[in-house]
Amino acid sequence: MDTFQTYNMLASIPEFLVWSVGGVICFYWSSRKPGTAVWIGLAMLLAGFRRAAVLYAPEISLYLEVFPLSAEQRMLTLYLTFSLPNAAAWGALLYAVLRELKAPDWQSSPHSP
Repeated sequence: MDTFQTYNMLASIPEFLVWSVGGVICFYWSSRKPGTAVWIGLAMLLAGFRRAAVLYAPEISLYLEVFPLSAEQRMLTLYLTFSLPNAAAWGALLYAVLRELKAPDWQSSPHSP
């Protein structure tokens, strides 16, 4: 592990703490709202994949040297490797939030006292 990877991992500690809170939320909601917990868990897994890709960027870039790409194309491919899972994670998280906002509220049901 080089210096870039070490500092990047140390700088990711706040992100790991937020993921821990997300894991607690998923565990807490898994019995009450399993669908929402699954979407939040999927978002966390995709964000974890992105973080792993960033941490191992030097190794990923070595694999890109096999392809006959220019330096700009390599950078674009590397950034896409980081941004696609990140976009999918945000999409899953937003879907979970919208799903909860559209869920019928038990307090507004006609059978509430």
